[in-house]
Amino acid sequence: MTYSEPTTNSCSWSTNTSMPGARLLPLVEFYGSLGLPTFPIHSGPRVPPRGSHGHLEATTDPDEFRYLLTRFSPYSTVGLAARMGDELVGGGYAVTLDLDVKNGKDGPATLRHRELPVSDTLTADTRSGGFHHLYASPVPLRTHNNLLSGVDVKGAGGWIAVAPTPGYHWRVDSDGPTRELIQPAMRWLLMACDRARPTNRAHDTGARRELVVCWAHNDTNPSLQITTLADGRKLYHCFGGCTYDQIVASDPELIELTELYTGEGQ
Repeated sequence: MTYSEPTTNSCSWSTNTSMPGARLLPLVEFYGSLGLPTFPIHSGPRVPPRGSHGHLEATTDPDEFRYLLTRFSPYSTVGLAARMGDELVGGGYAVTLDLDVKNGKDGPATLRHRELPVSDTLTADTRSGGFHHLYASPVPLRTHNNLLSGVDVKGAGGWIAVAPTPGYHWRVDSDGPTRELIQPAMRWLLMACDRARPTNRAHDTGARRELVVCWAHNDTNPSLQITTLADGRKLYHCFGGCTYDQIVASDPELIELTELYTGEGQ
């Protein structure tokens, strides 16, 4: 199953486009019940107020959120943002597949071209005409901007604007978002993203990932993930569907290395 745009209609759940900051307080608690800490942003440019620490100050406590609102002028139209990477209620860690449709990029079209499956989950329309697909990952994932053309992943260190910020609407009924709607992240998404590194470097495996143009097929956007392990070995995975043998056969240097380690070609 390849990507298809959500069919559930976007509803008017908490989408008042003129939202004074104080009216956001009940939503702070509501999002907190899902495991999503939030923080205030300017609803127009969608940025935190000057002098704040943005997602680092995200909270599930309305009283703490009220303090964050003191950085806004009384006439500000305040939006809401949710921090990614935190543990969700019921298990898993929040990660968002952010599909943009702007500046000549079309995230949904990219996924269709790649034939990458996207499972149904809690989804929102975004201001750009794209979508936010919110998933639960078994481990915290790092944020990856420009993973593919028009495709970003918002994980640890990242955040997304959420309703009632103007232009953002959950595709849900009048009950609003629920934890049951947040489904497990797809396998390809987990493989494409680094696990968020712990701050203690002693736990770092040393493995590093990069996404490059695959030389085994007519690739226009990077789809070949190369994982370099701490001992120098490399792992290859093509999200375009190329097999390992096809990847090796298309690179003379890899053929030589394969023969060296297997004893073939002697």
